Amino acid sequence: MHTFGHLCKIDEIAKICNKYHIELVEDAAESLGSYYSPREIRGTNISQGKNKHTGTFGLIGVLSFNGNKIITAGGGGMLLFNDETLAHKAKHLTTQAKEIQFVEEPVNARSNYWLNCLLLPNRHERDAFLKSTNENGIMTRPVWELMNRLPMFKDAQCGKLSNAERIADRLVNVPSSVIA
Repeated sequence: MHTFGHLCKIDEIAKICNKYHIELVEDAAESLGSYYSPREIRGTNISQGKNKHTGTFGLIGVLSFNGNKIITAGGGGMLLFNDETLAHKAKHLTTQAKEIQFVEEPVNARSNYWLNCLLLPNRHERDAFLKSTNENGIMTRPVWELMNRLPMFKDAQCGKLSNAERIADRLVNVPSSVIA
């Protein structure tokens, strides 16, 4: 980590990483705009050159856009990659949360969001999500089971419920309380 905008001994760190076959992940959250004219870094897989900016010496560089940083967006940050395959994998991972869709309030309405719900792509994804969250101490559950699927109503007459079934197979309640 380059603290308060001052560069760490990146060349020495690079040598240690190379010696022990450790990929270098460089924390440049506080040093955006700082640069280094490194001494020769012999026998490393770390990029060499003069006037290299922090965050570009390792396999991955990390920048922060938190409110107390040089460029701020109130939060978030950026990953810098020296490996295109790894960059594509990170992009894939960072966009996965966008597939887990929150139920939104109707147009021209103001909801109280009594329960927060996620609409997952399919029942398989829903079941995997439920298993993972509950095994890790986050209590989630399917929103409901349709009445015609309950044992006591298995022989009851009902019409086509394709929309209700499609939603019931995908919708999950997530914790809504501020109390853990």
